[in-house]
Amino acid sequence: MYSNEDFLLQLLVEAGAIDEGTLDSIRMQLSPLDNIIEHLIENKYLTPEYIAQIAAANSGLEYVDVTSFEIDPSIIASVKGELARRVRFLPLGDDGFSLQVAICDPFDMQTMDSLPQFLGRDVSFFVTSEPLMTKALEKYYPEKKEFAKGDTEGPIIELVDNMFNDAHEMRASDIHIEPMEDRVRLRFASTAAWSRLPTTPRNCWGRLLPV
Repeated sequence: MYSNEDFLLQLLVEAGAIDEGTLDSIRMQLSPLDNIIEHLIENKYLTPEYIAQIAAANSGLEYVDVTSFEIDPSIIASVKGELARRVRFLPLGDDGFSLQVAICDPFDMQTMDSLPQFLGRDVSFFVTSEPLMTKALEKYYPEKKEFAKGDTEGPIIELVDNMFNDAHEMRASDIHIEPMEDRVRLRFASTAAWSRLPTTPRNCWGRLLPV
């Protein structure tokens, strides 16, 4: 969902979308590990589209429904499907100066900083909702790879292959793998600077990480 949930909840309160009393009541019902934004959506307090619009407006970005128009096939072909699915972004157009890209979380500075390096060019960001992003990615970049039932090594091998492919594309000299409590962060050293990549769930790494 969103990388800065507390800030987004504050924005929703300020917008009059929900009041502090209701939020306090919800917090008392949920465990510290539960996601309040997901709870608001699942229980129909707010729609994903409305939340994304609030996040976009307060980030100075334009909200767009990525399912309301057809994207030029040449724009889709300019981005690898694996990268788009993994990072969860969608190329929308090209104005000759920058690639126009839709993301779901305008508070995720890590992804926004790393995408121009991945793509090798300037990027203009737009915001869409998670459900619309999922629908568009399934349309334009359908997942084709399948693993045999019970194959626990295949997805890990793919993850590592992707890591090395990304490092090669960014001309990285070093790769740092930083395990956190529930996620894993990658950092690549490139041209004497470190680039952070979007995090991935820790359980995706299987036996590669210590328990």
